Amino acid sequence: MREGMPSLRTRPRLLRFLIQSLGAPSALAWIDGTRTFQADVANRQDLLNGLNRFCSGMREAPEVPVFLHITAHGNALGIQAGSEFVGWSEMKPYIAALNDACGGRLVLCMSSCEGVSALVMALSQGKPPFQAIVGAEDSIGIGVNANWHSFYGRISGGDGLEAAFASLQAECKEHQERFFMLTAAELQPQVSLQ
Repeated sequence: MREGMPSLRTRPRLLRFLIQSLGAPSALAWIDGTRTFQADVANRQDLLNGLNRFCSGMREAPEVPVFLHITAHGNALGIQAGSEFVGWSEMKPYIAALNDACGGRLVLCMSSCEGVSALVMALSQGKPPFQAIVGAEDSIGIGVNANWHSFYGRISGGDGLEAAFASLQAECKEHQERFFMLTAAELQPQVSLQ
């Protein structure tokens, strides 16, 4: 296994979560090198409380990327948390706090329609609230959750983020679903000196 990637102990719990979340309207998972946490989300408060709980669970910044996987209905403006809608601007401080607790190593994985739209959190002023974001550009089908198995399987097998993303992208291409991965560095505005 490559240094800096989550251990294999993460994979069975993560895959169980993904299988369980296939029919879930909203769910969160937090995965680091040795632990996997999950929270079912029935409303806005569950979502925000889950993000706070994940943040407080970080005893020290890990040496590996930490993955926050959100499964929910979504659109360009935010996600559905049970029967309530939560916009990206409302989520940003919670995601940013988790990223800070992770030492800037948070990878936000959005299993939702238009999930890559969460990148707007990085386009506003201040430092980006994640190291990278992975999400769909358009609508996705419920079966796409199964495609995340290959992504996390590659991660837990020691592959890097780019190889894992390529695996996810290949799986989703069969269903004409387009996923993107953007890093915080790619999203930072380019400042030119004149």
